[in-house]
Amino acid sequence: MILIEDINEKIVIAIENKIKTKEHSNQLQRYREIIERKFADFIKLFIYLTPDGLIPSDENWLIFSYSTIAEIIENLLLNKKDSLNSNIKEFISQYNTNLRRHIVGNSEIEQICKRIYQKHSRALDLIFQYKPDIHQELSEVIQSKINQTSSLILDNAGKTLIRFTTKTLDNILPKVGEGWSKSKRILLYEFANNDNELILRLIIGPGEANYRDNLYLFAKAHRDVFNKANRKLSAKWHTIFQQKLLTKKDFEEKTSEELSEQIEKKWAKMISKIAEIDQLFEKKRK
Repeated sequence: MILIEDINEKIVIAIENKIKTKEHSNQLQRYREIIERKFADFIKLFIYLTPDGLIPSDENWLIFSYSTIAEIIENLLLNKKDSLNSNIKEFISQYNTNLRRHIVGNSEIEQICKRIYQKHSRALDLIFQYKPDIHQELSEVIQSKINQTSSLILDNAGKTLIRFTTKTLDNILPKVGEGWSKSKRILLYEFANNDNELILRLIIGPGEANYRDNLYLFAKAHRDVFNKANRKLSAKWHTIFQQKLLTKKDFEEKTSEELSEQIEKKWAKMISKIAEIDQLFEKKRK
């Protein structure tokens, strides 16, 4: 982790950079708590930097691009160069150089692609016109599976986000959600269908504060089932359960048909887990 301190302005910036590994053991939460204790009276900014834009487990961390980080560091070096220790300044400068090399490399590739497109625009446009949209296809597969599963109810869906609930939860939970779904459901399952992975989450959405608190405490009391319930309740969207169905490697190596088959294979196990969650809520009601 990179820690940038501005003693005069009382600002501390934490940058957690993940390249070939992912976070583990509530790593981001532990880092944040340590920094909050040590720099209690500072303005604190937590940045989660990853090549693939992974979502941090602790939502207090912001997702930044490499170019944004480089700009921040350059401004820091420019405006605070006289107050920085020479060793610290050299370290930050070297880090920024490495970032710029990565960005420049992407820029060169972009220019090459533009030249290729200029020469072969008609052929490429035709290819793009009939290029399969893998995420749209997966969204349609998932929506179809939800509609075919008698215990599930589709809430709202697009290409990258597909939300649903169960008949059990719909009968138990009041419609006290606000600013999330037109159905006013406050607890929804959500498939995040992005470029790198397919993830199922169970999310407490924005809505009536007391009921959100009750849902959070209920999930926290059953952390053996709700595997993301140990974090502090967020103000709007709070994930209490998460399960990955497709990985980056799957998207890189498999066709859309193979990805659909993988979803089909994992569907029954996923429904079994959802049924287990339904049973917990039924016991709570009794």
